[in-house]
Amino acid sequence: MYTFVIPLTHNAFELYSDSKTVSELYEIKGEYSIQNKYDALRVYTIDKTTFCEISLFANNEAEARAIAKTKVNILCNELSLLFNCKNANLHSHQPRIEADWTKVQIEISETKSIRSKQGEADAFEISGIDPVEFADSVSLMLCTEISADSINLKWHENETMLFLMEELYIALGTENEKSKYMHLYSIVEFCEEHEELKKHSNAKKVFFKNDGKRIREFAQRELNKSDQEVAKIDLGRIYNLDRAQIQMNILKWMGITQYSYKGKNYKIDNVFFEKLRKTRNAIAHGRNTESRLVKELVSKLLDITIQIIVFLRNNMNVLES
Repeated sequence: MYTFVIPLTHNAFELYSDSKTVSELYEIKGEYSIQNKYDALRVYTIDKTTFCEISLFANNEAEARAIAKTKVNILCNELSLLFNCKNANLHSHQPRIEADWTKVQIEISETKSIRSKQGEADAFEISGIDPVEFADSVSLMLCTEISADSINLKWHENETMLFLMEELYIALGTENEKSKYMHLYSIVEFCEEHEELKKHSNAKKVFFKNDGKRIREFAQRELNKSDQEVAKIDLGRIYNLDRAQIQMNILKWMGITQYSYKGKNYKIDNVFFEKLRKTRNAIAHGRNTESRLVKELVSKLLDITIQIIVFLRNNMNVLES
């Protein structure tokens, strides 16, 4: 059996500068653990340093390390979401929790089973593993707190949630503001296109199934060649509401009607969502966009996408309908 003990650090560069934020630090209060017959994961703090300990069975160290990296990445996604939920300074920095694999401790044992401590459902003991001592060099001062009880990794079993959480995770940390924006906006677009979620958009198609064929036939018969291009539009994607309103309606169904920016709450309206859409198109098509505007919208969009993911994380049944 292989046991990996990985210190967790964070990446929280300021949005408006290249300097690393050192004043905002992070702490997990309490201990979290989960296990099954084949592996176990534990998160705990020693001397203000947070560690993820993963024990698992594998054929060799390379295979074990690959499995451990997948599991710790899921944990880092979850912790990053939770810490940003409590981050009142999204307009300044957006922390991403990361595993420091350069300081990993590895233990190999002949243990054939993982057994729980009697009477402690949330803790576990690895038989045959000696205690691991940690050097002061990996110490990390922490101040923003989340409770270990708030950690919930069940979402990783849902393929859609894996995609959404990874999009959010990529957008955090030092990612360029335009890249941040596109990853975050993809979460909004996902809601617009998801078969179950878009049922709550209140949008209706303008054309029926056979209308497209009749319009194309009319265009070929009555219009000149240059004007016929309009008939090539996918009429099945034309709705009685614009995209901004469709997206807003879905968010309203989720209970998301406002966003927070610099300590104040603002109502989500059509003008704001239209600005989000136009900025997305400008970035996607390589048009000039003001860096400060994009950074401002990133902060606002991040608050909205966090609300979306928290809703879906707590209501995964709507993704499985």
